[in-house]
Amino acid sequence: MDAFVARQPVFDNDHSVFGYELFFRSSLCNAAEIPEGQSPSSRLIADGTFLGLIEAMSGGKQIFVNVEAEDLLGEYILLLPADRTVVEIVESVKPGKLVVEACHRLKKRGYRLALDNYSKDAPHAPLADLVDYVKVDFLATSAVDCSMINSHFSGQGIDCIAQKIETWESFRMASSIGYRNFQGHYFSKPEVLRHKPLAGSNIHHFKLLRELHATELNLEQLEETFKGDAVLTYKLLRYVNSAFFGWRSEIKSVGHALVLLGHQGIRRFGSLLVLARMGEGKPSELLTQAVIRARSCESLAEFTGLRDRDEELFLVGMLSLMDAIADCLLPEALRSLPISNDLKSVLLGKKSTMRDILQATIACEKGEWDALRQVADRLGLGEDMIAEHYLKAVEGVQQGPDGAALAA
Repeated sequence: MDAFVARQPVFDNDHSVFGYELFFRSSLCNAAEIPEGQSPSSRLIADGTFLGLIEAMSGGKQIFVNVEAEDLLGEYILLLPADRTVVEIVESVKPGKLVVEACHRLKKRGYRLALDNYSKDAPHAPLADLVDYVKVDFLATSAVDCSMINSHFSGQGIDCIAQKIETWESFRMASSIGYRNFQGHYFSKPEVLRHKPLAGSNIHHFKLLRELHATELNLEQLEETFKGDAVLTYKLLRYVNSAFFGWRSEIKSVGHALVLLGHQGIRRFGSLLVLARMGEGKPSELLTQAVIRARSCESLAEFTGLRDRDEELFLVGMLSLMDAIADCLLPEALRSLPISNDLKSVLLGKKSTMRDILQATIACEKGEWDALRQVADRLGLGEDMIAEHYLKAVEGVQQGPDGAALAA
């Protein structure tokens, strides 16, 4: 079974990820093929392929999985690990006797429960006394009701999650009325969507990025610029001395580290370390997402006639979140970098094969399967193949050298 799985992080008040909601469908799932009484969720959960994806997609954190009434009444949900699974009950579930009994059984086995899209009039609202989390849609619920819901449940030891938080403004509003858990894409947006001067530290980092992507690398100049940031120097040395490289002796100088990395390594991992430095104070998930995009875009190069441009595609993926990392408009951020006008055009939305590759990756990231189908058609690739490469990028970032750089 070909599986399409996307994830959306669930943050606590410190912007640390404590779980991911998984959004999935199967390319084989349609109304004609699903047996009566078996939902798409059950079909995928019962399939070993999906179970194998959990580790790759969750990174060892909690997983939120949407379930319908038939999922609660069946046995498939029990295949998921109880200690890490939050069973998220969709709003159409009616709290009949069998459903309530199923919820009690799951709780006894160690599963946590959540109500999706809670409102007092939703069919599943009477189940609120049994759950650990209540999710509130901030796009569909008034600010007054959002506040009242949180006040009501917080006194009962039930955590409310503000979902559909798409901007920093909505995050601040949710936080101001007492919410401590958040879900949405706000973290991948600039905090201030207006022109503002670059922070002094970012000027130094943009200078370093310019040197990293100059046509000819000047290692001596690059070494001096690295040394201008003690934290960045420490992270570079820690990275090159990690177990992944396995050098026989410790690398103690920036110059030696740069030579050992080589030009490709300097550009790739040097850029990643700089972006991580620029992103301090931002959710770490932002940098993780940038590297996943980079690796996913790069992996599709050979299938789209762009094998000789894989490094450029890596850069496109990584810089696609530059505005959120630097808190400035993307055109302003790109103006400070010496990348080609071609790549700048791709990042700013000009139609091209490279732009389609980036859009395919973003569609996988967000679980926008209709958009994935459209861009896959333009690229002449199978949706399942693109989704598979995206999942490999997710897994690779958690296990490979890119992940090590993020953690450095």
